[in-house]
Amino acid sequence: MLEPLNDEHLSFYVRQITRAQEEERLRIARDLHDSTIQSLVAISHDLERFLAETGQCDMPTVRFLLKLDDQIKTVLKEVRNFSQNLRPSIIDHLGLLPSIEYLVAELRKKYQIAGTICIIGNPCRFQPEVEINLFRIAQEALQNIVRHSHATTAKVLMEFASEKISITIVDDGIGMPDLPQSSTGFLKQGKLGLAGMAERVRLLQGSIRMTSEAGKGTTITIILNKAGHVV
Repeated sequence: MLEPLNDEHLSFYVRQITRAQEEERLRIARDLHDSTIQSLVAISHDLERFLAETGQCDMPTVRFLLKLDDQIKTVLKEVRNFSQNLRPSIIDHLGLLPSIEYLVAELRKKYQIAGTICIIGNPCRFQPEVEINLFRIAQEALQNIVRHSHATTAKVLMEFASEKISITIVDDGIGMPDLPQSSTGFLKQGKLGLAGMAERVRLLQGSIRMTSEAGKGTTITIILNKAGHVV
């Protein structure tokens, strides 16, 4: 019979699985930047140069090429956004709190959702694998709001207490009736993102609670003890 993982082994497992996931995300983001994005930029520049230097095209052709250039720029913007979401550089340079502030700002800027963030207590830094996991949890929760909730407002509350940190994310969307409270339940309902969030919290030895009601939005609360996690 296998022995249960002790705290040291679990911490090592969290570090290893987080590192593997983030290294793969970083590799894909770099490949997109160095290959796909650069190729799209080159194509757009070539097309603009052709339009500037060629005076023999009829107007239907010119309009078609201009429309094609606009489409290339749209795809380029989407790929850049995808690359940034895969591995935002801000999490490496500035840490957890500025990264979540960035996510909330994106709600307002890109999706016209009135996002706010409230900080209670004295913010602190956590070990890198903890910060990236908490960031990914918040990122998934906010992306779910964008994709599924039809919310107009969203609020992130981060409370730094003496022995724990809690992150609460609330929206005023359509809600999720019959919301399960376990990874298995999420998987059975096909809610893979929520299952991933629950698993990340479990790996950090924290707790997650989700409440939702049809027409009254959703609340997600993550609680993590500071012991062994603070830098």
